[in-house]
Amino acid sequence: MENKLLYNLQVISKLEKNDKLMIVNEEELDVDRRHLQSVRRYMAGDSRDGILSFLKNMFNCLDVEIDKLVNTYRNNSTPTETLDDIKDILHDFYLSITNAKKGVLNLLNTYENDTAVKTKLELYYNTLDRKSLSLKKKLNIT
Repeated sequence: MENKLLYNLQVISKLEKNDKLMIVNEEELDVDRRHLQSVRRYMAGDSRDGILSFLKNMFNCLDVEIDKLVNTYRNNSTPTETLDDIKDILHDFYLSITNAKKGVLNLLNTYENDTAVKTKLELYYNTLDRKSLSLKKKLNIT
């Protein structure tokens, strides 16, 4: 699960202004840079609502996965080398979340004239910001 989340966060971090996301294989995001993008999006069933639903689910899974890792790390319920691995994964999440915030800001720019989409993206940005601050504190990153 964590690899998919990290992958999707990295894709979001690569978004530039006016880029749009698309869902690939029902579980991965990609930047939509296809020719005749609007026609292909329509034919493939890629919609703003579908992307927003995917992001909402992804961020919910992100919360659950990070909380699970943090609790395992805090409880010291695994061998030391596993705890080091968990700390490394949490650090990867911190970096990926921090980088993904830029991509969400670029999505906000893309959909600046759609109030409903923009509002949801702002909430997702706040979720990422809150999670990155929480991880920064838990990992003692300065």
